[in-house]
Amino acid sequence: MNPQKNEQFHQYLAEIFSLEIEIPLDMFITIRKVQLTSDLKNAKVFISVLPFHKMEDGLNFLVKNKNLIKKHLGPKIKNWRVMPELRFITDDTEEKVSEVHELIEHLS
Repeated sequence: MNPQKNEQFHQYLAEIFSLEIEIPLDMFITIRKVQLTSDLKNAKVFISVLPFHKMEDGLNFLVKNKNLIKKHLGPKIKNWRVMPELRFITDDTEEKVSEVHELIEHLS
């Protein structure tokens, strides 16, 4: 897929996350990466949630609010002719890096 479309879609979602939907105050959701299919019908949205133990809650929040997110996306991508189906996927890379750092510190 076109990297520019992925970046554009990423930015649209980031705007919606920060301005249009009310994310619970006890968590911070970040979009790590977006992968659109070439036909624009599907979008994998990789997210991270802080604190780490809220990952499942953050994912559930986004799934529950998927239609609201799509409603706000509509005007931004009206010339795409199709609304991608959003699939939210947790990216726990930061958590794993943190665990590795803790192990290294414990060993030293």
